[in-house]
Amino acid sequence: MPFGDLGGAVLRIIGAADGIPVPDSEIQMIKEAIATLPAHAEVPAALARLRAAGFRMFTLTNNPKATFDQGLNVHKIDGISVRIYGVAAYDS
Repeated sequence: MPFGDLGGAVLRIIGAADGIPVPDSEIQMIKEAIATLPAHAEVPAALARLRAAGFRMFTLTNNPKATFDQGLNVHKIDGISVRIYGVAAYDS
């Protein structure tokens, strides 16, 4: 089960325990907000410096490929990694 779906299910369970219904639209809004959280300000420059110094960058993720790719674009760090390892099949 993708992490976002798991989080949504947990949110529904917690809401139900407190008698608060959680609609699909709110779960989707939270998933989108989490997927677009910015990286810490120093991350893109730090990763670029490491790569420029000759380090080969590999990425480990538990996100589905689409979510991971979206995060790379949001954080402006796409193209840094040599290879991506994750729970889903990646072509990189």
